[in-house]
Amino acid sequence: MGTADQAPQATGAAIGDIADPGLRRLFDYWERKRGRRRWPARADIDPLDLRDLLGSIVIVDVVPGDAGAPPRFRYRLFGTKIVERVGFEMTGKFIDEWADPEYRDYLNWSYAEVYHAARPFRRLRRLVKDDRIMNYESLMLPLGPADRIEQILACQIFEG
Repeated sequence: MGTADQAPQATGAAIGDIADPGLRRLFDYWERKRGRRRWPARADIDPLDLRDLLGSIVIVDVVPGDAGAPPRFRYRLFGTKIVERVGFEMTGKFIDEWADPEYRDYLNWSYAEVYHAARPFRRLRRLVKDDRIMNYESLMLPLGPADRIEQILACQIFEG
């Protein structure tokens, strides 16, 4: 992990290549809120500042594992536009409750990557649901006090 004033380096696709203007705005907002820290605290994030993106946002709680077990990830917020796209609500549920095992593994890997690398994650992804192909760009951003990541703020913007 880097020092508190070091600029975060993204995992996955390069942060500098963010295509969607809303995701770019979210990343720039996160950067302003973190200041010289490694990541901002959840209390630094005002949902009203992100109202145009709220339907596309998820907030995931990091639930530490017992006795060295990996953390689990639980949706605190699951945006309404995402519910419309995937066809079900996940607020209050753990990612390991996701029905599609391949996508569930991808989500667990992605959130674990943000958690362990302690830096943003951007990805371009294709999701197939009920024979529908959905392309989207996602951004995952760590949140928490200075010594640990407690939540991950994520946003998914679907094409079309």
